Amino acid sequence: MRHVITATRLSKIYNIHVDRAFRTFRDTIADFFTNTPKDILVQKFWALKDVSFTIDRGECVGIVGRNGAGKSTLLKILSRVTRPTSGQVLLQGRVASLLELGTGFHPELTGRENIFLNATILGEDKASIRRKIDAIIDFAGIEEFIDSPIKRYSSGMQTRLGFAIASHVDGEILIIDEVISTGDFDFREKCTRKIREISKSGRTILLVSHNNDSITEICSRVLHISQGQLVQDTRDVPQALATYLDTPVAPLNKV
Repeated sequence: MRHVITATRLSKIYNIHVDRAFRTFRDTIADFFTNTPKDILVQKFWALKDVSFTIDRGECVGIVGRNGAGKSTLLKILSRVTRPTSGQVLLQGRVASLLELGTGFHPELTGRENIFLNATILGEDKASIRRKIDAIIDFAGIEEFIDSPIKRYSSGMQTRLGFAIASHVDGEILIIDEVISTGDFDFREKCTRKIREISKSGRTILLVSHNNDSITEICSRVLHISQGQLVQDTRDVPQALATYLDTPVAPLNKV
């Protein structure tokens, strides 16, 4: 099998700014006008630390972990949204990703215009988008609103449209963060069927979800991340999920 993703010792450090002194609202206003420096402590923590793995073409891999474990940071690095502090990632193929609600949407543009904008960013040409746009709109189920500005869409409508775009472009690697954990039951089922269809076509899928049923149903392999570190990489999906559920919420992995 050909590796389409190779992550080598990926690490990411973030800063936390902590106000060490108790400050009243009056103090804050006074500091603003007098330029008094605040008593700030900068703490560093590992969002990811020495994470290494390879993923082959056609694999569907679930990424699990507690909130703050580093899952979304990993996906942002793989999607080229942010750079690692150290380490490297090699990608063989075009990436289509849906990381956060509304990412890449322009609020003043219509749903139709945002389809062209997002699909172009993901590497589709105009002719390809025109061929697929009816299928994208139909999948999202928002035909009545497609020519209204995105700012008038509910969060559920934006989620539907974002997934529809990401799942219909021709990227070899599809990265999805939490989308099938939200929305109504029918939409989640629709997403699950679409992901299975994409996986059977030979594309590679990375899925972050707190919905363990979705991970069990869709994924053949699990990466379990805790405190920024890869603690388990296994094809025994039920065992990995059981370990994840037994993992307590941990403090920040400070530098």
